[in-house]
Amino acid sequence: MRKELTVLMVVCLILISTLGSKTAVGLEDIEKQIWFSGQSWIAESSDKSPRGPGANYFSNSNDTVWVDNDGWLHLKIRKEGKLKKWVCSSVRSVLPADYGVHRFYVVGDLAHLDKNAVLGIFLYRMDHEQIDMGGEVDIEFSTWGLPKTLPGGEVIQPDNNMQYVVWKPWKGAENPQIADMDCYTIQTSQNQCSTHTLIWKPDLLQFDSCYGHLKYPKPENLMHSWIARSTLQNPIQMPKQEERMHIMFNLWLNENVPFPSNKQEIEILIKYDYEPFQQG
Repeated sequence: MRKELTVLMVVCLILISTLGSKTAVGLEDIEKQIWFSGQSWIAESSDKSPRGPGANYFSNSNDTVWVDNDGWLHLKIRKEGKLKKWVCSSVRSVLPADYGVHRFYVVGDLAHLDKNAVLGIFLYRMDHEQIDMGGEVDIEFSTWGLPKTLPGGEVIQPDNNMQYVVWKPWKGAENPQIADMDCYTIQTSQNQCSTHTLIWKPDLLQFDSCYGHLKYPKPENLMHSWIARSTLQNPIQMPKQEERMHIMFNLWLNENVPFPSNKQEIEILIKYDYEPFQQG
């Protein structure tokens, strides 16, 4: 009997160790829920095979995506030793977003984000009753692989490092097309803090970015501002609340590159708050 118990304990220890290692590195392509900014979010995983954006491996391990004791969401691009590859991070809200003011506080050197990396903060259509319908509104930070040296020695420099993008709705496997966009070059911020606001109304989308963590920035703190709305010259099908647009954050590698250009891990911190839309 004692021998049988010993064997059973050994088997249990091996099983616990195996499960623990899978949880630690996210070997299973499973979703994990986290609590952040007063609501539930899904941290995505695709460790077994790459997926978009950028044909990346995404991990939801506690070393890649987590919320600290002060309520900051941490997103990382990091090298996973046991998986022998670099992994990215992606989080989406469980509940769809509503019209109103969506404010995102960011900690990270966005002015010098690695040229191979992309930070996305966006609304994304995920209506499970109409899974063949897509829609997206982005605040993205990237130089999209630039600067880049051509074979002849010419260096192509980036025109900007922040983009506001409204996409046309698409169906099924159609390639999404841009409806309208605006770009800006973020300058160096001493404390690497910035605030990015998306005001979503039935007839317009207003984007505001400022240096520092400010709910109501002064003009001297304002980084950039842009309004997208449908006009006769540029008709845009604005996203509707009933289309079930979810908030998503992702930090990923662009153009199928396997790692950051300097091979250093990247970490971004985010906080989020929301003010409901006031009619009138």
